Amino acid sequence: GYTLIAAGTHPLCCQGDYVVMEAVDFVIRTLSGVQGQHPYPIVLMGDLNTGYYQPSQQLLRLGQMDAFGRHWQIPMTFTDAWAELHPGNPDPSTINNDPVRLDYVYFQKTPISV
Repeated sequence: GYTLIAAGTHPLCCQGDYVVMEAVDFVIRTLSGVQGQHPYPIVLMGDLNTGYYQPSQQLLRLGQMDAFGRHWQIPMTFTDAWAELHPGNPDPSTINNDPVRLDYVYFQKTPISV
């Protein structure tokens, strides 16, 4: 068995990726504090309302990103579960065949790996 920190989020819908970026920054900084008290890997799930290639999702995967006129950096990185299993199609539609992916499951990659 594994012990994990499981978290879910749903940023404000339909306001663009900047709002999602702010939410990602807040959620990850909050989870970093939780992980400081409970040193277990994180699984982050959410209806993130943005596409795979958007800056907010790149921030989760890379840990840093230049976007919206500033440099963003978070203290951990994640692996996108769907994209890991389907590298040829990392951005499938998850709503009414619209060309956008909304739903994600991320497994922490660094500094603690799932």
